[in-house]
Amino acid sequence: IDGAKAYLWNELSTMEEPAPVLWRNLVNLAAAGGDQDGLAEAVKRLAEAVETQPGLAGIRTAAEGMLLMLQDQPVAAHAKLSEAIRAIPGDPTILTALLRLDFQFAGQDASMRETAREHARELVAVVPNDAFAHYILGSLAFTEGDYEDAAHHLSLSVAADAQPYALNDLACAFSALGRYEEALQAVEAALKSGSGDPAMFDTYAEALIGLGRLDEAQQAIFRARSLPGGGDLPSLRLREAAICLEKGDVPGAYAALHALEPRLSDLAPAERATYDALLRRLEDR
Repeated sequence: IDGAKAYLWNELSTMEEPAPVLWRNLVNLAAAGGDQDGLAEAVKRLAEAVETQPGLAGIRTAAEGMLLMLQDQPVAAHAKLSEAIRAIPGDPTILTALLRLDFQFAGQDASMRETAREHARELVAVVPNDAFAHYILGSLAFTEGDYEDAAHHLSLSVAADAQPYALNDLACAFSALGRYEEALQAVEAALKSGSGDPAMFDTYAEALIGLGRLDEAQQAIFRARSLPGGGDLPSLRLREAAICLEKGDVPGAYAALHALEPRLSDLAPAERATYDALLRRLEDR
């Protein structure tokens, strides 16, 4: 990357009116390498170049947005990059940066989900096999309960770039569809990364439960709880209670649910619904 940037800087310095693609390549390389100084210099030089080449305005705005991202100013960065994509429609680098910010905001602002979906679709239109765009589309579909669409996009994401987090989410989508064998294959591939993420063992346990392999599922849960952060996952206690119920271990199920009582107000709506359903099943016994 450093060699390519040096070459581009040299070319840009020796040309009277360099082609815009040289500036775009330089900005993209600097952003990819986390080079704040390089982006700042590009912004400065582009501001001068725009006076004779107005067509570079969009690239300058994109460079400003990328710099703001590196400076951890996501709101300002999103505004700049949104302006840049209007000037340079379909630019995959700008769309990818916007998509990362969209997804960051979507957790706090539900309205940003539709913006993320639009940007992801625009990116797929330009780069059909873009792993990140398909991952976002799959994640949004999963959140909305459209598990078929989630499995479709997550499968495309994994086919392009088999990242452990994407494989884990694909396994979750397969389990939601009752396709437990496929879920097991996906999460086993994720676990081979050796990330030690307790959430992956939770997903693993879910697939095993679906296949009726309760003892193995219970072992997966114990393994997850032994990992850093695993003891704080409510889903593991809920999964443990469900396994105990299936095995007829009523005291074990009560113990798993009792461990969650101090944290009931912190449970997500879906987790609280699962907790209540399990408690009713226990009371019915």
